[in-house]
Amino acid sequence: MKNIILSISIILGFNSLGFSQGIEETVSFNQVEIGTVVSGNLMNISTEQDISKVTISNSTIEIKNSEEIVLLTSVKHIGNEKVHNLDISRYKCKNSSGDDIIFSVSEGVVSIFNVETNFVITLINKDILG
Repeated sequence: MKNIILSISIILGFNSLGFSQGIEETVSFNQVEIGTVVSGNLMNISTEQDISKVTISNSTIEIKNSEEIVLLTSVKHIGNEKVHNLDISRYKCKNSSGDDIIFSVSEGVVSIFNVETNFVITLINKDILG
């Protein structure tokens, strides 16, 4: 009986440890669009081919390309929204300068909006979007 209780305790301990670790997801992108918001309208500055990887975890979002690594911290999920059959998850975070960032992710697209500077970076996976 002691062995059964011990076995159940160990299994439950490992299961709760797995849930507390959270989920980590990495997504790859192959194009970047850089822009800024002026009077509520997005002004596209440039579009380039770029290989980027975004890793989303419970506490951080890491954006890595061939030139740099950007780490967003203080990640808080602020909601999901459905726009034209597209599910969008939004997060509020901070960049290394302490600026507020709105990070939006949907299938094949990530948008990173700096609230302080109105600067927008959009990462696109053309293989998913076509």
